[in-house]
This record gives sequence, structure tokens and C-alpha cells, in this order.
Amino acid sequence: MRYIVIAFIHVLCIASVFFMPVTYVLPSIISGYLIAGVGLSVGLHKYFTHQSFVTYKPFHYLLFLLSCIVTLGSPMEWAAVHRKHHRFSDKQGDPHSPSIYGWKTFFLYFFPAGTRDVEPKYAGKMIKDEEHLFVFRYYFLILTAYIGGIAMIDPLLLYPLYVFPVLWTIFGIGCSIYFAHKGGANNNMLTHIMTGGEGLHDLHHQNPASLEHMGMSGFIAKLIRRN
Repeated sequence: MRYIVIAFIHVLCIASVFFMPVTYVLPSIISGYLIAGVGLSVGLHKYFTHQSFVTYKPFHYLLFLLSCIVTLGSPMEWAAVHRKHHRFSDKQGDPHSPSIYGWKTFFLYFFPAGTRDVEPKYAGKMIKDEEHLFVFRYYFLILTAYIGGIAMIDPLLLYPLYVFPVLWTIFGIGCSIYFAHKGGANNNMLTHIMTGGEGLHDLHHQNPASLEHMGMSGFIAKLIRRN
């Protein structure tokens, strides 16, 4: 199913050259960057996986939605894989280390963590949480409903609200995994800027829950956290 969704996104991206108005390009790029940054870095990474902050209920559900939109799998899936990555960082057992899988890690969607198998010991409390179980079970239905709803309003809105956010996420997660882990966790400023806060990877591995080295994503997380 994931392959179908990704293929669909790439077809839409190619088709945009022929019919998307020029006025949609810049807003789509900006929207894509922001949604990708919040959905991946703030939602999946810092909020659901590392539990770096607590937020209010409206933001909690907004992060759930944005985390689904970026199409990396449900928060429980992503968190389990990422926690395993931290447990075996750049060693045998790491699900996406460039030291083990080489260039394939840039294409995380296809190799080797493109799976819906969740290891309970890495999912932690999520495995018993009703919200996470619901999103895991109905993930692609939720995604289909979102895409269908946007298309019914205006098909062109799919570009700023779905296609570009996912393209940013695909490219960003590839950069942060490959370039920020090539030769071991390192700090890559170009990746950091492009992903909105995922490039200072050596600092992240030293203190995974910290928001201090997360750039734009850390700033947004601080704005919505509940003190």
C-alpha cells in the first residue's frame, strides 16, 4: 500500500509541471517545508518518539494528523523503528544505518524499514494506547480520507497540503539518515536547514529528548508545549 501512495505522489508531482498554476509553486514549497518539519521533526520525532514535551489536547491531535500526513507510517510504527535505531545506532541491528545498508538508507521508504511490523519493546506504552492502536490499524484509511477530502474541496490544494509536504519529508528523512549518519552520527548544517532541525545528529544522539538543537522544529515545539 505504501508503494502505491508514494507512486501516486510522484505521478502528481510530474503532472504539476503541466497544469499547476505558477502562483501555487512558492506557497506549495513553503507549506510543504512547514508541514514536513512539524509532522516529522516536532510530531513523530520529538513528541511521540522521544516525548520531549507535553502539549495541549488540540495540538496533540494536530500533531497526530500532521504525523500521518507525512506518510512515514503511524506514530507507533515510526517511534518503534527510531527507538531501535537509537538502541543500535550505526551497529548491527540498526534498522537504517548507512554503515550497514549504504546508499539504500537515503530511500528509507523502500529499504529496509518500510514495514508495519512493530516490536513491542520499542513501541513501549504506545502498544497499549487506544489512540495509537486506532491510528495504526486505520492509518491508510485516515490518509485516504484526508487526501479525498482535500481533493473534493480543490484538487490543486493537494500540492501545498499533501504532495509537497511528503516530498519534503522523503528528501529530508533521506538526508538526515544518510548524510547525518555517514561515518557515524555527525552534525550537518545543510541537512539541518533543509529539514528544519534534523541535521545536528551528533548532538541529538547525545541528548535525544532535547529541543535545544532542533532549530525551527525546536522553536515550534517550545511554542506549543504545556509548561
